[in-house]
Amino acid sequence: MKFILTGRKVILITICQILIIDPVLLFSEPADNPVADYYWDRARSVRKSRDPVETGTSYSFVATSFYKKVDRRGQVVDVDTLSSEYFFSWGNLDSSRTLFGDPDRFRTLDLNVPDIFKFDYYHYFFSNDTGGADLAIGFDTRVASDPGPVGLIIIDRNRFLLRWMYLFYPFKEKYKRFSRSFRFVEIEGYLFPDSIWEVGSKRGIFFSDDYRLETGIDNFKIYRNR
Repeated sequence: MKFILTGRKVILITICQILIIDPVLLFSEPADNPVADYYWDRARSVRKSRDPVETGTSYSFVATSFYKKVDRRGQVVDVDTLSSEYFFSWGNLDSSRTLFGDPDRFRTLDLNVPDIFKFDYYHYFFSNDTGGADLAIGFDTRVASDPGPVGLIIIDRNRFLLRWMYLFYPFKEKYKRFSRSFRFVEIEGYLFPDSIWEVGSKRGIFFSDDYRLETGIDNFKIYRNR
């Protein structure tokens, strides 16, 4: 892969700085890493077995989202809030109800976790791995023009449970920049995101749209007798 995408570099370097990861490693020539592939495959297997959608589980949760309009200086100029309860049967959305906020004033809300494990990526480790409980695995597309997301995941080194997922979409249609991040928690043996962050920047001839969408998820309930 040729690293010619300035936007991708900036986003990945920013993520690495937050996680205290050496960004230089990201821009070395990618190659298959059998050990990283092993941990990736184990994480994929555990994720599938604990995915409430994949396993057809019935459950509910409450999601509270804050849509923050941001100006060109990065200052928040407007905030909309929406809280809703969602009910799922056999892994599929069955119904929802608004607790507060106006859904008509809120932008489209996507609470789905992308299945990055179905894509064919290069997988790699980071040079500052200390052997602690958390293990970071970077992933990148094999073709520079691939529209799929790139980024990194953090898993439990021993249990292979997914903890964090950071995604950057270098070719998101109509977007100058677009990224999503997820934090996961284990609830009664299932993995759920309890926090979702989305950052987007659109540019048009006569308009700009910069925003941050922050969602917290709680009040999880598993219905085992349905």
